[in-house]
Amino acid sequence: MAVARKNGANIPAGGPGAPAGASEASDPGSSSIFTAIQTMGLKLEPRKAPIEIIVVEHAEKMPTET
Repeated sequence: MAVARKNGANIPAGGPGAPAGASEASDPGSSSIFTAIQTMGLKLEPRKAPIEIIVVEHAEKMPTET
């Protein structure tokens, strides 16, 4: 979202404590980023899908010979 705002997209800030109307960013019809994508002939559709997540709990740098 920050990248889109930096590039000129009018995306309202959201999250906890955000002013009224800030939740509009989650509505595809109300945000200009979705409008811009539609003008390029693309359509965003919300979907739920499983994703693979890898969690690294600990890592150590091992010395190597050079």
